[in-house]
Amino acid sequence: MSFSPVHRLAAFGVHLFTASGAIFALLALRAIALDEYPLVFFWMGAALVVDSVDGTMARAAKVKEVYPNLDGALMDNIVDYLNYVIVPAYLLIETDLLAVALPRALVLDSLPGLFSLFGASLIVLSSAYQFCRTDAKTADNYFTGFPSYWNVAVFYLYVIDLAPALNFAVLVVLSALVFIPVRYIYPSRTAAFFKSTLVLTALWMAAIIAIASLYPAAPDWLVMGSLVYVLYYFGLSVFLTLRRRQTEAV
Repeated sequence: MSFSPVHRLAAFGVHLFTASGAIFALLALRAIALDEYPLVFFWMGAALVVDSVDGTMARAAKVKEVYPNLDGALMDNIVDYLNYVIVPAYLLIETDLLAVALPRALVLDSLPGLFSLFGASLIVLSSAYQFCRTDAKTADNYFTGFPSYWNVAVFYLYVIDLAPALNFAVLVVLSALVFIPVRYIYPSRTAAFFKSTLVLTALWMAAIIAIASLYPAAPDWLVMGSLVYVLYYFGLSVFLTLRRRQTEAV
């Protein structure tokens, strides 16, 4: 099949759009190094927006057919690993989110950053496993295991400002969920409850942008209200997983 120069340019532009997420990751890392945390979340949010729409754009532009030697899915995974894993892991190391207080008798010169380093290591190791699974994304558009949304998790830990020990417990639980085969919905592609999920996802993203823009003065009701979507996401994923298992057992 032949494609016009305009179509080829459009398809290549989609690949560049996906790749731009790597630039946002670089800018987020630089902002972390400069302690400019509101800017960190701006770049993380920009990368999230790119990841939310580039798949739809790629399918519309038929990038697989136009450039069969360019693996857009692999590019997307590389960019996602940078933005969803490496950036939040580095943020954990450079902040006090996991600065768990230890008994004075146990505190040695090498221990103050131990929990931060361990928490960040949990993220990068569990996500390395999740990203290389052949069934990480199923044929019917679900994620297998917790889909490494560490950017979202660390954002909430930073904004809500829980005790470091609780933050660490949350990361341990989410890391364990990577290995548990719950089928998590793919908001822009999973057929079940597609319309309601798409609307709620759009509202949640608007709320996240507002929280990041207003931080540290974001109202509590907005932060807590945005968490309703997180509960919806986990709850619907578990519900659909159990429903599928019941159907298969009949």
